[in-house]
Amino acid sequence: MRSNVVDIWSEIFGFLGHVSTFSLIRKIIPKLAGSYVFVEGWVFFNLLLALFVLALQDFQLIRSGFAYIPIIYGVIRVFELVVYQVNVLMFDQYRAEKAGKKYELRSYRRLMILSIQNYIEILLWFSSFYFAGREFFNNEDLLGTAVGSFYYSLVTMSTLGYGDIAPDETEGYLMVIAHTSVGVFLTLMIIARFISLLPKPETMDSHERENANK
Repeated sequence: MRSNVVDIWSEIFGFLGHVSTFSLIRKIIPKLAGSYVFVEGWVFFNLLLALFVLALQDFQLIRSGFAYIPIIYGVIRVFELVVYQVNVLMFDQYRAEKAGKKYELRSYRRLMILSIQNYIEILLWFSSFYFAGREFFNNEDLLGTAVGSFYYSLVTMSTLGYGDIAPDETEGYLMVIAHTSVGVFLTLMIIARFISLLPKPETMDSHERENANK
């Protein structure tokens, strides 16, 4: 018996999965729809783009009138990544089984590598967010550097929170709330996937062997 709440959220995230620049490009160029090379290239391109935007901010090469264009794209990109990871983790297999289709991954290791790249990309985008919104925090000077903003992004996403930088405006609190929520989800997901890839050692206990073979 299927759960209504699962079906509802499956439909919601299925719809959100199509509201992305990635899906738009695949619709414009149908040949890319089933291309694994395109997927991997897209992820790598956006990772480099996030790094490039942070570097431009650090060298003051993005003028104030255009500063929020890459930031807006970064927000869209973070949203896409969260939706993608939720679909892969919770709903893609469910939808396939519901439709009577066989669900297979190209590679578990490939999926994990892409997830780590997504994690780093989100770190970099939030670094740019903190850089651009440094006036909402108590240590504006530190967040006004690429290293300082990346440092704060890392400790926030890992939920360490050393306390040397803290928000002092509502906008800053909202950024940290969003970042921490995303960080907890992705961290747990990546750890779970990493554990699933670890080889299971053989046991000399006959009872454990019998249970493993059942």
